[in-house]
Amino acid sequence: MKAILSFSLLLLCAHSIKAEQSLALDFQRDTVISKVDKDLVFHIVEAMPEFPGGQEAMLKFIAEHLVYPKEALEGNIEGTVVVEFIVERDGSLSHLRILKDIGGGCGEAALDAIRQMPNWKPGTQRDVPVRVVMLAPLRFKLQNAPKKKKR
Repeated sequence: MKAILSFSLLLLCAHSIKAEQSLALDFQRDTVISKVDKDLVFHIVEAMPEFPGGQEAMLKFIAEHLVYPKEALEGNIEGTVVVEFIVERDGSLSHLRILKDIGGGCGEAALDAIRQMPNWKPGTQRDVPVRVVMLAPLRFKLQNAPKKKKR
């Protein structure tokens, strides 16, 4: 576990160094010149992307759009699905993929809910919109279900 954590921290540091090198200041006009590589994806930026209306609005949206799959209901499957996606410079979502699935169709249900999301407020680095990778852990929990197949 320590090796994985160290690798993750190294990866974040490498992104930060590349980000610093990809932006340059024009000291004569005191403005930021955007020299951001269009394919560069950040993990942490000065202003992280935001769902329209904030965290509470996102939770409400997910509650309204996340459908518990029939197979998971019948199998009493509970747990957390983790979906990764990129918030693009225009706020649209791309490159959706399941990082952790619990089976029973829950991974696809999570992807379907996130695909329906409206555009986000994009993340920015030095006031320049940039691509940012995000993680969405979506918890599937049955009420009054026997504790049987928790994953």
